[in-house]
Amino acid sequence: MDPFDSPPPDRNAQSPTTPAPYVAAVRPFHAVSVDDRHPVARVRLTNGLTYLSWHHVRHDDLAAVTHRPATYWLHIDRHAHDVVARIRTLSATGALPQIACFTELRHHIDPNAGWTAGIAALPPEDWTAVQHRVTDILRSN
Repeated sequence: MDPFDSPPPDRNAQSPTTPAPYVAAVRPFHAVSVDDRHPVARVRLTNGLTYLSWHHVRHDDLAAVTHRPATYWLHIDRHAHDVVARIRTLSATGALPQIACFTELRHHIDPNAGWTAGIAALPPEDWTAVQHRVTDILRSN
């Protein structure tokens, strides 16, 4: 099942165990810290079904919190903004309705094709991170 695109729960079914939270998306420049003016990222957590929470994390601490350095999240963010720009262009021309989640693309276009060469070359884990960040951007704007 795709993250953030789950059907309503069956009220008669036994509740499955909720997966452990993991990093869904990082917005690299969400704010600056008040005390020392360092950049602060917003780190959003998910269980694979829904966003659970978010926290502000200094760029210096991103690697400890997310197991990826700030440069990784900046790279993911740049690609996500490229995808969002393409989605908005397609929406503006009427080729695609407005969407609020990356997984909605599959109903209209092939979501794994037609992007830039840089995006096409991403390993699967990075492409998933881009998809999560795209959803984060679409839902935040």
